[in-house]
Amino acid sequence: MSVSFKSGVTSANVNAALMSRTVNTDTVGQVDLLNLDAASGGTVSNIQRCLNSYASFIGATTSLAFDDTPTWGSNELGTATDTLKARIEAIDAEFADLRPYIIDATSTERGLVSVNAQSLSGLKTFINGADIESSASISGTLDYLSEEDSTTTGANQTLGTPTAVILRLTNASLSSIDGITAPTTNQVLTIVNDTGGAVTFNNALGTAANQIITGSDNDLEIIDGASVSLFYDLDGTKWRITGGAGSSANAPQTFTFDYTALQTGALVNTIEAFSLAGRSIIEYVGIKTTTAFAGTGITDLGLEIGLASDPDKYLESYDGIAPVGDSNSSFGSTFYGPESFASATSIKLKATAIGANLDQLSQGEVEIYVKRSLLP
Repeated sequence: MSVSFKSGVTSANVNAALMSRTVNTDTVGQVDLLNLDAASGGTVSNIQRCLNSYASFIGATTSLAFDDTPTWGSNELGTATDTLKARIEAIDAEFADLRPYIIDATSTERGLVSVNAQSLSGLKTFINGADIESSASISGTLDYLSEEDSTTTGANQTLGTPTAVILRLTNASLSSIDGITAPTTNQVLTIVNDTGGAVTFNNALGTAANQIITGSDNDLEIIDGASVSLFYDLDGTKWRITGGAGSSANAPQTFTFDYTALQTGALVNTIEAFSLAGRSIIEYVGIKTTTAFAGTGITDLGLEIGLASDPDKYLESYDGIAPVGDSNSSFGSTFYGPESFASATSIKLKATAIGANLDQLSQGEVEIYVKRSLLP
């Protein structure tokens, strides 16, 4: 748009043709600015588009006041009226102050860990594990995780890969273990026998990578309440027993039964006295009451130790209602060979009442003493 030749200089003519310094204009076209002065920057051919670009870049809204400041969605750093410069400086100062320290992560915020030495407070949980590449010094206590296996039962079983340092076995029918499913790393493990009976760890049986090496070339049987320590040797692909606590089944043992263990609605009841591991011999068996048995209508109570098929093989009938005394005991000292070279055998305690069923028992306790040895 321009002023026509010889047109008068009036507001109607000039305002429509020239840009005003005081009012808005609808002039179409570019206002070219050629500025080669180094102090003010390079050439800007379209100042309006350049300013629009700056506004878009910094996230400014439209229709801004001349002294407009940003509207911040978060004021964790700085204030709500910060300029861009003030906010950037606040962020820089915060990170400069926190570089030597740790910032705990939350479910919505990242954490920061320094490469320098630092002290961590609070409980830290490493979901996917932690690798310690150098030494570690622990001035407090270690809280070991434990797990329970209540489902593995029977003989020649393979346990699952442990997910904790302590594994507690609790199934009363578990008698022997061939192996433990191999982990993918070297791993330490303590197994606690809470089955109520002896459990045998078979030496070098089952799948090669899951095998247990007892260190004696023999099976290892541990009694109820005992524990055994192992580690998985990733290079040798074997579980290796390194030690244990409590007694092995080869040591003299005492098994105690009170009258409730014998109660049943019949004159005869047979229960397990103990488990005899494969390739084990019995050196002696003894029996003694610590409290005489008694019950309404029961006039006699005989106790025998043997097999289900041969109830008095190891000890003939012992008088369970006789008064308790230092000399009132019975022992069989004959050596008995293994019942089986391959698997455990259940040794039985048989109770036979006269006069009334065994559910009439109201008192009584008996101890069974046994010494076993494992053949090489």
